[in-house]
Amino acid sequence: MTTSIVPNLFTHARSELAQDAVIAYILQWASPNYRMSNSEMNALGEHLLRSLLACSAQATGIAGLSEDESITELIVDTQVHGIDILVVVNRRIALVIEDKVDTHEHANQIARYRQIVSWILDDRPSPVVVHAVYLKTGNESPHRRPAADVCGIMMREQLLAILHQHAQVNDQIVQQFRQYLQAIETETQSYRILPPTQWSARAIEGFYTAIVSWLMELHRSGQVPVPTHPQWSYQANPTGGERVCAWYWITLKPAQLEGWLQLSDATSLHLRIAHHANEGSKPKVEPEQMYQILQHAMNLATQPPWHGQLLVRKAGRFRGGDSAAVAELSFDTTGSGWLPLTSHGLLDWPEACRRLKLAMEFVEAVRSSC
Repeated sequence: MTTSIVPNLFTHARSELAQDAVIAYILQWASPNYRMSNSEMNALGEHLLRSLLACSAQATGIAGLSEDESITELIVDTQVHGIDILVVVNRRIALVIEDKVDTHEHANQIARYRQIVSWILDDRPSPVVVHAVYLKTGNESPHRRPAADVCGIMMREQLLAILHQHAQVNDQIVQQFRQYLQAIETETQSYRILPPTQWSARAIEGFYTAIVSWLMELHRSGQVPVPTHPQWSYQANPTGGERVCAWYWITLKPAQLEGWLQLSDATSLHLRIAHHANEGSKPKVEPEQMYQILQHAMNLATQPPWHGQLLVRKAGRFRGGDSAAVAELSFDTTGSGWLPLTSHGLLDWPEACRRLKLAMEFVEAVRSSC
């Protein structure tokens, strides 16, 4: 018996509006009106709804739907006063869902939407508790997400875990949505099993996400004395743009320059500098300042304990600007790059972590000796 192959709807329906529709569709199944029609879909809808409310309750401290409270009445709507998805449960709990694929929350959307819902439902005979969740299925740096006390945050991995628990549901829309999200997750994690030359943009984002998690854990465990404030993003430029990961901001005296470490498209590691942002106009970095910092870093790299472990080279042409790469860091005698590979040509994660930690120690030494 052969398994038929069919096209996946979500390879074409990739917009946030399409995702709004499928999330609202799944949540609608939590209504008791549909329990007899498809008990499996009803269970999935209720599982997702309760998980979203629990996510919000844990983040904000606002009481949600208790385990012993049944869902007796449910309203699900989309695009209400700009709100992606609005759910009202048992006439007493409202849930605002800000649904994102590849864009980010902006202009305090969630806080504004919660106020709007409170105003809309203010005339109810009994008070309504307003919950909110930021639901994200694309990749995103943690610094882009809303504050933890504003709303619950559910990322693709958590949504997929729920969908996988209900993989047996007989619903083609849900099955294709789950398969589509799993394909994104698989591509994001492919940096683990593919050589860097084959990494896609999503694979680089997966690699950066792993680095950010590792850096945050280093700080929590006290292995890095100062917050590293890691963040990654896409930066457009005349050559077509790149994905960068930046962290470990320092002040370089006496010029009051700001320095940080930055990965570009995962393959190059630089020390960059800029002037501290002030209320007035921000001065541009001058080539003379770049050469000064570079010479200092190169001299430091020839001394113990850095000599033989870390190489410093001039980072391209020195033209100055709002910010500038000053030094490229590498870790072998050929100066061929920073990214370590196994004998099979794949990422050597433990060695990558060791090198990044060494780079932070070196930048701290640059700061201390400036």
